[in-house]
Order: sequence, then C-alpha cells, then structure tokens
Amino acid sequence: TAPNPLPRSSSGRSLKRPPRTPPLHLLPLCRSMTTVKWMWADAAIVGRRTARLNPLRWSRSMGLREAISELESWMEKTSESHHRPVRIALRGHARGPERKTELCFPHAGQAAEALRMRLTCGTPSETKTPEEESPALSRSLSIAKEAFRYEVRENIPDELLEGPFEDFEIPCDVYTTAYLVARNATPDMYSIWPWRNPQVRPVWRYLFFIIGSQLFIISMLTCIYPPCTNTETWHVDCSNTTSLAMLATRGVIDRPLPEDCTDVGDFAFEADVRGITVSYYKLERSTPFYENILAEGSTTIYLLRLICCIWQFSQMYLQHFANIKQLFEYHDFSRWFLRVKGEEVRNGWVICIPIVQYCILLVVTIVSFAVLCAQTEAFDIVMNSLAFTFIAEVGGYFNEPLAKYLSTTKIRPAPWGNEEIYYLYAEYAESNAVCDDGTYTDAGWYICEDETGKAGLLSDYKIRHNPAKYPHRSELLVRVLEWVLFVVPIACVVAGGVYSRTSTGLAG
Repeated sequence: TAPNPLPRSSSGRSLKRPPRTPPLHLLPLCRSMTTVKWMWADAAIVGRRTARLNPLRWSRSMGLREAISELESWMEKTSESHHRPVRIALRGHARGPERKTELCFPHAGQAAEALRMRLTCGTPSETKTPEEESPALSRSLSIAKEAFRYEVRENIPDELLEGPFEDFEIPCDVYTTAYLVARNATPDMYSIWPWRNPQVRPVWRYLFFIIGSQLFIISMLTCIYPPCTNTETWHVDCSNTTSLAMLATRGVIDRPLPEDCTDVGDFAFEADVRGITVSYYKLERSTPFYENILAEGSTTIYLLRLICCIWQFSQMYLQHFANIKQLFEYHDFSRWFLRVKGEEVRNGWVICIPIVQYCILLVVTIVSFAVLCAQTEAFDIVMNSLAFTFIAEVGGYFNEPLAKYLSTTKIRPAPWGNEEIYYLYAEYAESNAVCDDGTYTDAGWYICEDETGKAGLLSDYKIRHNPAKYPHRSELLVRVLEWVLFVVPIACVVAGGVYSRTSTGLAG
C-alpha cells in the first residue's frame, strides 16, 4: 500500500514541512553515466536566477566520486560551507535521451551524502533493472516519461495536464502579498480579518500604510501645499490708487483698497519722495503649478518636459501597470485552478486590492505629468520625475520584511493539529509537493520544478500554467484600465494647459 500523504487543508494545500534532503536514489538517471556540476545556491549579485545562468558560477563537470570528494574538502576547509546552500546539476542517461536534474541542499555535507547514496545505490554490473530494484524508482521513471508526478493517476485532473505550459511570476510588493494572504484564507485555515486573527495584522498595517502614505503625499502636492513654479514680488505704496488697481487685477488683493494692501503685504521700508515720507509694502504672488501648465518655457524646456513625461509613463506602464496586469491574470488563474481542485472560490473582494493599486498609479501619473509640464527650470523637471517614480514603487521596498514575516510565521491555532503550516511560501521548495517518505501529494496545490507537463504553483508568487486553458474574465477590465492610463493623463495636461493660459490671459 502507498504511504499516507501529508494531511491537507480544506483549500487543497498540502500541509508542508521544513525542506528536506531530496532522495537522489529515486532520480531517473543511470548511475554509471552520471556527471555532476555544483555551485553555491546563495551566490548572487543581481539575482539568484541570473547567477544560475552564469557558467562561471558552476564547477566543471565531474563524476560522482570526484564531486563527493570536492564537496567534502570544502566542508573541511571552511566553516562557512557548513551553512551555505549548495545547488547540484546532474546529467545522465536512462536508456534514452539525456536527462538533466537540479537540486538544492542546505549545505555541502548533505549534498555529498546524497551523491554518495546515488553512488552506493548499485553498480552498472548489476542485472536488475531500476524498475525491478525499487517500486518507488519505477514510479519515478514513469513520472519522468509523463512529465508530471503522481501517486494515484486518477487523483490528477486532466485539465491540469493540457499544455503547452509556461511559467508565470507575479510581482513581489505589498499589494500582491496582501492579495495572496487574503486569497488563501479559508474558514478552516485562518481568518484574514485583523480583529479575529492577530497574526495577519501586520499585513493590514503594511497595506494601509502604503495606500495612506501614497494618498497623503499626493494630497500634499495637489491640495495642501501645491508646488509653485514662479513668484512675483512688488514693492508698492498702498496709498497709490494705480498700484492698488494693478494688484487687484492680478489677483494679489481682493479689493483695490489701502487696508487690503497693508493686510496682505509686509512693511518693507520707508522712502522720502519729494519731501514726503512714503511707506512701501512688499507683496508676493506665487503661481501654483496648475496655473502654469504649458504656459511658458523655451523650446528646449518643452522638449525636456516631453522626454521626462515619456520616461515617467514608461515606468508607470511598462513596470507598475504590467505588475497590476499580472495580478489580474493570476486572479483569473486562481479562480479556474481552485474549481479544478474541487475547492470553493472565496474572498472575491480581493480583486479590490489591484484596483486600488491601479487608482493610485493613475493619480500619480496624472499629477506627475501636470507638475512636470508646469516647471520652467530643467533641474526641477528632472528631479520631480525621479520623485514621482519613487512614490509609485514604494510598495516594493516594504515587501521584503512583510514576506519574511509571513514566511516564518506558523499559523496559530494550528489547523488539524499540524504545527508546520506557514502563511506564505515565497520561494520554491520541493517539500511543498513531496512528503518526507518520497510520496507525492496528489491533492496539493504545489508542483515540483521538474513537472513540465502540469499546471500548479511553484511558489506563492510563481505558477506554471497554460493561459489558453482557462477563461480570462479580467481581460476586458484590463483593456479598459490600459486605455484610461493612456488617455486620461494626456487629457488632464491639455485641459490644464487651456486653463493655465486662460487664467494667465485674464490676469494679464
């Protein structure tokens, strides 16, 4: 009889345990023709995925015995190797085309031990076939041929096996993390509401802080303390009717009266005019940005505004809107995936999270265009474009501590008495899909990296799917939002330019 799989939640997630040493003796590679390369799994400058593609990070190809010796020598040479994770790449033949497998280990010692298990599992002189040697290995060989794993084939819905498949990764920011935690919440697992579950309160705090801080900054820049593009200064005699009429026409004072002039202005100096002492007052009028949009500037300033607006829009559209679009696509996938797994689709309100993110993105884009097109100094134009870029992407900076907290926090109270369930699995781990005894969790949501013929989750941020297999209900909404992002900021700048020129003409 097959070993019992891991207990699972009502949502279909396997109740996972800490990462373990992968069972290399079940790998579908011929023992006599296996070559090994290895690298430090934590080696990265611009990202671990990029480091894996760098051939200089890998050792040269070698046999099993040589690889074991080299890994053990590293364990003897430095204490650091006792803690650094190791990635090994195995290449070999199993009565057919060449196969490649990559596996990660907590440190070099475990990697060497696993390779030794591979080496001592048998010799090429044995007449037993791998299938005869072990039923588990027989299952593993059939899995390699079918490009997906299972314990009982009938437990795998056919809808999950219809390719071709591609990997798809959603952005790592606070909005996405809050969406995932809310989406995965079920009555049997945990509550997403902070008054019921104190463990999710940091999620709400981070989310409300990001939303609130972005809206606060925008309100400060547009309503409370709008930036001014230029300031006009007058020193006038408040008893001079001509000066009062000019100030009233320009909107500096409400009425052409001496008391209005002295109330608004500050005493500057006294002067002797033809033997009469006259008091002069200093009055200033600052032009807010919304009254100077496209109102003045040389040809080079207009060209600089255009370039910075293109930069700004490229950042907003190609990165931030693309992230929102990916979250909508993930939402469509999850609705289909849950139903295929026989689960109820809950928490439909989470679609509001990417919508709120989009609304803030749209507002930031409109305000940035307006401010850039109102500035008259080159330095101010460039610096404002950089400032608005930071406002838009601040959610990504705060995600790392939040994701770390969720990845290390065990759900309490523990569902079904299982103590090893975490709120988030931000990185791929084979133990999410494979039990400690090597059996596969058929009903789980997660799949292994080598399952190229099956849809599922590689981590909470990364999925493998066939986009043509499920309906994309959010596609129309995404198209509408895309057109709005293209049209509305430009329309607001044109409307602001007309208003600025009209107000300038009236003031003149």
